[in-house]
Amino acid sequence: YINESLFDIGVSPLRSASDLKDNEIKKLGLAIKKILKKAIESGGSSINDYVDSEGKNGHFQNSFKIYGREGEKCLLCKGLITRIIQNGRSSFFCKKCQK
Repeated sequence: YINESLFDIGVSPLRSASDLKDNEIKKLGLAIKKILKKAIESGGSSINDYVDSEGKNGHFQNSFKIYGREGEKCLLCKGLITRIIQNGRSSFFCKKCQK
């Protein structure tokens, strides 16, 4: 969900948290709340084998704008989405849209 939140506000996952300006931190907090709310409303993300307590799949993965889209075109600028590994986890971002 952080990939989606960072994309939403145009911040690169390569930036250090200590590098963020106060207004970016505020925007990120709001974006995280917005993305999590949408994910909860969609029942979460069923990427591999996630199901809820009733055995139902989530649907938020159908709304991903950046996550899991390596090599695809960015929805905003049509540049290519890049994948990097950070602390053993994948991060996806658009080099043109996210600074």
